[in-house]
Amino acid sequence: MKYLIDTNIFIESAYRYYRFDICLGFWEWIKDVASNDKSIRSLDKVKEEIKSIDKVGKDKKTNELSRFIASLDKAFFIDKNTIDKEAITKVANAINKDFYQQASKDAFESGADFFLVALALQDRYTIVTHEKELSPNTTKVKIPNIAKELGVECINISDLLVQKDVQFVLKT
Repeated sequence: MKYLIDTNIFIESAYRYYRFDICLGFWEWIKDVASNDKSIRSLDKVKEEIKSIDKVGKDKKTNELSRFIASLDKAFFIDKNTIDKEAITKVANAINKDFYQQASKDAFESGADFFLVALALQDRYTIVTHEKELSPNTTKVKIPNIAKELGVECINISDLLVQKDVQFVLKT
């Protein structure tokens, strides 16, 4: 299997689940994956989103995440310009539903989410995200809803760690 990591995986991990000061092993694993495991990738738009958050956030954690992302192997972040028009059109058609709020459509199209789904569709990636599928009558555009409609699988970071047989060992 191949996996694409969403922006929120990096952000939530840095702020909650795998903070740099308590679970360095997670970040070492990401760094190793970025250099050595071509089955796990992210997108250049994800990197851009994290950089833009860094410009807004002035705290240590935000800067630490931005520095970490900048240190990763450049090949880890796939160029969104490699996505073909067919995949982009399919995602655009999937979000162009009357029941979705226009502001939600615009936000989805302008961020990494749109391109993550398109690349996953094109190259058969599984998307790794913390987003949850919303009910069918939702007015918000979310990765899991659009991915499901297009036959793209989504999992969370814990599922990825299990599938890759990753364990973090406590040092005392």
